[in-house]
Amino acid sequence: MNHDHDGTEVAMNDEYGALLLAPLKTEPAGPPAIDVRRAMLRGARMRRRRRWFGGGFLAAAGAALLTGGLLLAPANDKDKPPVVLPPDPPVPTSCTVSRLDLGGHRSAEMMAGDHTGRWHVGTADPAPSSLNGVLVWHDGKLVDDVPAPSKTAREFALVDVNASGVAVGAANSARDPAYAYTDGKLVPLKGGTGAEAIGINDDGVIAGTIKVGDRSVPARWRSIDAEPEELPAPAGPGSVRVWGISPDGTIVGEIGPSGYLWFPDGSGRPIGAPPGSASVSGAAGPASAAPGPASFMPNGFAFGWVYGEAVNTNPGGTYRYEPMSETWQLVTRETALAQLDPGGRTGFKSIAQDEPAVFVGRAVLKLPNDPELGKAGLGSVSINAVSDDAHVIGGTAISPIADSSKPFAPVIYRCR
Repeated sequence: MNHDHDGTEVAMNDEYGALLLAPLKTEPAGPPAIDVRRAMLRGARMRRRRRWFGGGFLAAAGAALLTGGLLLAPANDKDKPPVVLPPDPPVPTSCTVSRLDLGGHRSAEMMAGDHTGRWHVGTADPAPSSLNGVLVWHDGKLVDDVPAPSKTAREFALVDVNASGVAVGAANSARDPAYAYTDGKLVPLKGGTGAEAIGINDDGVIAGTIKVGDRSVPARWRSIDAEPEELPAPAGPGSVRVWGISPDGTIVGEIGPSGYLWFPDGSGRPIGAPPGSASVSGAAGPASAAPGPASFMPNGFAFGWVYGEAVNTNPGGTYRYEPMSETWQLVTRETALAQLDPGGRTGFKSIAQDEPAVFVGRAVLKLPNDPELGKAGLGSVSINAVSDDAHVIGGTAISPIADSSKPFAPVIYRCR
């Protein structure tokens, strides 16, 4: 048995050690010091990589409201209207699970769903360095099976879809552009090769990154046929990631060690660390340099909030942040309590669980297992899509020990 960075036991094949570490193969930026915790979290969230993670090491929790309340709100001002925070949906009381049609493929991984729960997209026959196609489901029915868009588009994945069924994604290839799926076909986005399309909202605005020289810079496309607009970013050596887009067009991402927001008017500002979070001091161990400053690693938008993880802080935890009022709330201080996938946009905390559970607001909803999948050796589930009302939840059943002989099986939960 191995252990993860929190000391939790992990059942894993030696053969898959390399696959587990594969998401961390990114180009270094800035000083050579390595923050292991941040690297591991980032690796688990890389959307264009397959999630080859065992699930036996995560414990699920029953449906219950988590502790933790309002941390910070704007100061009282008689001239300002009161803060109205986005309401959380009611937590469902029961859920059923069913498998999705693979269209004759041996294996498939669900990657994302739209906020209504009607559209889902996935990767057919996922494997490292594979030239794979994508699957599209509508209301739980397979409606399209599209081959890879080019001979170099390996590990191609659609990673977000809107309520009109328009999806976006990219390949693990510097030779391909970003792509959109519309009207049954994959269309290259403008902006050149090496671009990534990460999110799309119902207005058709796309968020992602483009290559400018040897740098990735944040960008948005007003539509699938528009030229990309470069978004402002502070100068410096830090890497740039984009993680999602909200219904109003606000984009969330990460620049260097900090979360960052870009607003519909094109302006941007950093997201600081949650209030009251003190930086961890001292060495982080022989494998890394001392931790960096306290910061917030965003995941994406869900239920009107930006969800993410406090990094290099004591205490740590999962938080959510409302950008307009700049309000913070603690979700949980527990590690791996449940999975969180805001609208299918990223996959933070979507490492598979033997007893799957998801966050609904700040509550935890426990999901049922499929006994037949368990018998087939696919006893862990990674959640990759949660509808706004939490009535439709999508994911992928996988082997708890990352057994390469076992296929992936996309599943859908219907809750009420």
